[in-house]
Amino acid sequence: MGRAAGILFLSALMWGCAGSNVRRDYDASVDFRRLKTYSWKSPTPQETRGDLADNSLQDARVRNAVDAALTRKGYVRGPAEGADFLISALYTTERAPMPERVTTGIGLGLGIGGASGGLGINLGSGGQEEVDRETLTIDALDPQSGKLMWRGFVRQPLEKFSDPKQSAAAVNATAWAILSQFPPKTDRR
Repeated sequence: MGRAAGILFLSALMWGCAGSNVRRDYDASVDFRRLKTYSWKSPTPQETRGDLADNSLQDARVRNAVDAALTRKGYVRGPAEGADFLISALYTTERAPMPERVTTGIGLGLGIGGASGGLGINLGSGGQEEVDRETLTIDALDPQSGKLMWRGFVRQPLEKFSDPKQSAAAVNATAWAILSQFPPKTDRR
């Protein structure tokens, strides 16, 4: 029971972090209200790049998370023929430099043995650190033309879990954070 509560807490925390980092773009000429059914764009396996490349376990987590989020929103998965839109997902990891940090400080000093004092200002910058980041990109495509109709993505620090349930919870939270913004707000059903 405690482990399940921990995973739920982790999911909520991850969704909160991912939710604030979601970026999206869409074709304003598309009537998203007509979309009811979807299918996965071929090829079936997700493209995964980075240090998790060729990880069919992570690919399955992404696919399951996207399917669950779309089902939760009322979309029905079906064959590609006749689908209203196609879904594609790309999960990548990368090692990237963190933005440089500038530190500032003010100091005040008093001297002993006389009426002396001083004021100092310190301005410095930290060294260039690197951080592991992950990006999950989810696209909705027009099935006839293959053109992009909607894209949502999250780029965030990479959390490395050794427990598959924690990994799945994190992917579920991230996929939901992205797809909670699909369809675009102006065209919600």
